[in-house]
Amino acid sequence: MLLTILVSSRRILLVSGTVCCLLMQNVEEFVHTYLVVYLSLVSVLLIACGGYVKKHERIAADGGLVNQGLI
Repeated sequence: MLLTILVSSRRILLVSGTVCCLLMQNVEEFVHTYLVVYLSLVSVLLIACGGYVKKHERIAADGGLVNQGLI
């Protein structure tokens, strides 16, 4: 699922970046804007994945303690 999100978001970025480039006609601005948007998206995805993994680790840990009768 994460791979699908990354591929589709990358496709969207490429299309939107190309449109921006055509509108701006300034390669330096385009590259800067593209990098900022791309890095922001990657950061958000990494934070979201980290939260997802932590949540499932916590659930597994709690479940393990419940099964052992400690909670």
